[in-house]
Amino acid sequence: MRGQSLSFLILRKPKKIQNKRHLLPLTRLRWYARIEQGSLSYCGSKNRTFQNQKQENAMSDKTINLPSKDEMLQRLLKVDDNSHLQQKFYPKLLKEAGSQKVAMGVVMLLQLAIYDYTEGMPPAMGAVMNMRMPDFIDALCPDEEVAKEAKAFFEQAMAAK
Repeated sequence: MRGQSLSFLILRKPKKIQNKRHLLPLTRLRWYARIEQGSLSYCGSKNRTFQNQKQENAMSDKTINLPSKDEMLQRLLKVDDNSHLQQKFYPKLLKEAGSQKVAMGVVMLLQLAIYDYTEGMPPAMGAVMNMRMPDFIDALCPDEEVAKEAKAFFEQAMAAK
C-alpha cells in the first residue's frame, strides 16, 4: 500500500476500532484517518462521493522539517508561557522536534498531544486547547503554505464532528 495515492486505498468499514485515540474526523461523511504502524489508512462509509475524494486529494504532499527543540520551545512560549503547559504539554511536542511532517501530520501531532495533555481534565480543557490550535500550528510550521493547509484541514475536521 505504500507509495500509492490515498485515492487508491481500499475503503472498508472497520469491524471494531480498538483505540479511539488515533481517530480524527475528516469530512461530514465521518471519514477517519487512523495511524497503524507508521502508515495512514482511511476507513468509513462506502458512499464516498467523488467531490469528497477530490477534496481529500487536494492537500499537497509538501513536507516541512519541524524546528529544533530550542527554536520550537521559543515559538511555543510566544504562544503561551503558562508554566503548566511548559511542564506537561510542550515536552510532548518537543519530542518531535526536527522531524518531517506534512500538514495533516502537524494537526495529528497536535491533536494527540492535546489528548494526552487533557486526559483526566474536564472536557472543556480540550475545547480550550483546540481554540488555540491555529496559534500552535503557526508555532510549529515554519512554512506559511503548510501552516495554511494544516489550519484548513483542522477546520474541515472540526466541522465534521
